[in-house]
Amino acid sequence: MDTQQEKEQGGISKTLFNGIIIFAAVIFLGLIFMPKPQKHYKMTEEQMLAKILSFDGVAGPEIIVDQIYKPSDKFQFIDLRSAPDYLKGHLLNAINIPVNHILDKENEKIWKQNDKTNLLYYSDHAGACGSWMILNQLGYKNNKIMLGGYDYVNEYIIKKYAPLSGNYRDEKAKFDFAKIIGETSGGKVSSVGSETDKAGTTPVVKKKKEAKAGGGC
Repeated sequence: MDTQQEKEQGGISKTLFNGIIIFAAVIFLGLIFMPKPQKHYKMTEEQMLAKILSFDGVAGPEIIVDQIYKPSDKFQFIDLRSAPDYLKGHLLNAINIPVNHILDKENEKIWKQNDKTNLLYYSDHAGACGSWMILNQLGYKNNKIMLGGYDYVNEYIIKKYAPLSGNYRDEKAKFDFAKIIGETSGGKVSSVGSETDKAGTTPVVKKKKEAKAGGGC
């Protein structure tokens, strides 16, 4: 009886040992033949943080306005939104590269080129930050975030020109305080970017020394 139990236990131990050997062999072969990552981060966390805080990667109103109304070969718009959103409306000559395709091989030549600076934009300002950070960490340098995002630029620079309001946030005020003050005081107070603004005319941007733009990642 004891001999039979010993044989059964010996068989189980042998099967378990063989299973461990096979599992270890699979792991070992997987490590050998596993494809190596094609891309590697080239910036440390400290370097990335310093770049973010410098606001060097942000394209402010003056650059955006010039590129919309007086296009230059030094810049090109990169639309990071989905293809359907791009087809609904986009900035002039913008190249559509959806966020989930920025690292596709066919788009690599756009990031590697040194002739133009890519102005990345999404629906809102924050939507382009992740892509900009990834591209910088991978060593692609000629990329900037379009301050405000497409929705802001379309509303306040293309439809009605008021980029110097300084408000690039997505939130909208619940009350029109200028209108309320005007009605209660008996005077007329006009809000910035009123409906009387005419779209389609080339705006004049006063060049002045300005502080670093806010709204970084």
